[in-house]
Amino acid sequence: MLSEIGCIALAIYFEARSESLYGKLLVANVMSNRVKSKQYPDSYCGVLTQKKQFSFLNKKSPKLRIGNERAWNESYEIAEHVYEHNPTYFEGCHYTQVGINNKWTKVLVKVIIEGDHVFYKGEGCK
Repeated sequence: MLSEIGCIALAIYFEARSESLYGKLLVANVMSNRVKSKQYPDSYCGVLTQKKQFSFLNKKSPKLRIGNERAWNESYEIAEHVYEHNPTYFEGCHYTQVGINNKWTKVLVKVIIEGDHVFYKGEGCK
């Protein structure tokens, strides 16, 4: 069973390991904002395992193999920081890769583009 920090680190590693430090923090920020929202689970692991929310878990049986120890250690350090200090970099609960357009991307407000991700606010998060 993963710790709350481990769940944050997994999201950072598998969603943003090649992004800048700020990009990694923004992914963790989305998780933090969801934990604070009444519309999402109240734990990081609950947010992480919610159906169809994180692309690396959307496969039938994802293979979660840590192949880059340096990136994993960095993801874990960022996760510890986010868990302990709960910083807010933007108000929003959603992100997707640049160039992806879904129904929900049309109704949310685009807030930040960082690296390969677009971050949005709306729908349950201020």
